[in-house]
Amino acid sequence: MKQKFIFIKKTSLFILSTVVCVSLISGCSNVREVLGKNKKSPDEFAVLARAPLSVPPDFTLRVPKPGAERPQEPSSRSGGRELIFKTSNGVKNANKRPNATNMRSLLRTDSSITNIREVLNRETRDLIFKDKQFLDKLLSWKNPSNSDVLVDAAAEAKRLKDNASQGKPVTEGKTPVINRKTNGLLNKLF
Repeated sequence: MKQKFIFIKKTSLFILSTVVCVSLISGCSNVREVLGKNKKSPDEFAVLARAPLSVPPDFTLRVPKPGAERPQEPSSRSGGRELIFKTSNGVKNANKRPNATNMRSLLRTDSSITNIREVLNRETRDLIFKDKQFLDKLLSWKNPSNSDVLVDAAAEAKRLKDNASQGKPVTEGKTPVINRKTNGLLNKLF
């Protein structure tokens, strides 16, 4: 029995020490890196955008002939035709970008609005008014209008029962009203 207790004690001590050691080692950055637990972003300087150019071993390029036309440049005849007729490769310049000219005419980029400040003020007037009402409610700078009357339901029910028991008309007597406080949120805080 005593041997079994010693075996259990040694085993539990071994398991506990193993768990503690593993948890301590897993916190080390080198161990985490070896195990692949660290996030590693690619090095932008180690990545090649293009493969390095290689020069062919033999240069079999033709030698240019003096006075011959170059194939990559337009001839003087086609350049003169383009200059005179305002064309490029047989297509008129006016037809090149019709959508751009249509867009400019739709947006009226050639004219400006002289009263732009008045237009902007008119468009944003409603937004400013709504924001002002919110601030007035928050700070209670504005007194509530007389049309905003809240009837005290319990007192009104009592008044109507009293009128009915006395045989008076429903409209007789003053309607009980809930009086609102004029303090806003900031007035309650300070």
